[in-house]
Amino acid sequence: MHAYEGGSHGVFMAEPRVRTAVEVSMTNNVDPSAFVGEGVKLGTGNTVGPYAVLPGPCEIGNDNWIAPHAVVGAPGGHRDHPHPATWAGETGGLGVVIGDRNRIREHTKVAQGLLSGPTRIGSDCLVMSGAVIGDGAVLEDGIQISANVVVGGESRIWSRSYLGMGAMIRPHTLIGPLSLVCMGAVVLGDVGAAAKHLGNPATTVGANVSGLRHWGCGERAIATLHGYVAGTSGIPDGLPDDLSQLLARWDAR
Repeated sequence: MHAYEGGSHGVFMAEPRVRTAVEVSMTNNVDPSAFVGEGVKLGTGNTVGPYAVLPGPCEIGNDNWIAPHAVVGAPGGHRDHPHPATWAGETGGLGVVIGDRNRIREHTKVAQGLLSGPTRIGSDCLVMSGAVIGDGAVLEDGIQISANVVVGGESRIWSRSYLGMGAMIRPHTLIGPLSLVCMGAVVLGDVGAAAKHLGNPATTVGANVSGLRHWGCGERAIATLHGYVAGTSGIPDGLPDDLSQLLARWDAR
């Protein structure tokens, strides 16, 4: 239902959606034209822009910013699985779970989980315009997904990784922590920790030097990491403690 305001420049005004069965805190800023389905749980301090679509089931933490026309909880990309009319009360899929302080930009699609569990986005991530996050994918904390990136279903992107514009990640792929996937890369296999990956098909060409510097690594530490990325040595000494712990977690997976 929409109301119409007449005059020389008539405008269609979307009426607020009914949210009687939706847990929406009064401290969230949800535009009246956004669709928030039953089974959506919002924390506090979230912004949901005009014409965003959150069908549910979906759990969203605190202080997230979801842009106009973003879709969080679309059906997964499987031809033979149901595509329910969630806007009409139908349900299906394993949902989406999102942490805190994420920025999900315009025309992004986050699909619901279908096979192994919900699609998950951690905290402090930036997902830029036109990106597609496939069903069951997991994005850990502090990741940047640039414009028009496609993350295939059931993939896992580890913490502090950066995926450049237009990168394509094959389903069921692991992207290691603090890795850099360059723009336009077509990733057909797993990417190691702290690696720089580029090309079609993409290959590792060394360490993610810019990311390591941003973390606070000095040039000597970065030089020792080239052997680790190449697989010829273990985790070197002299790294920041949190980085050493993250690499150790990756090695122990």
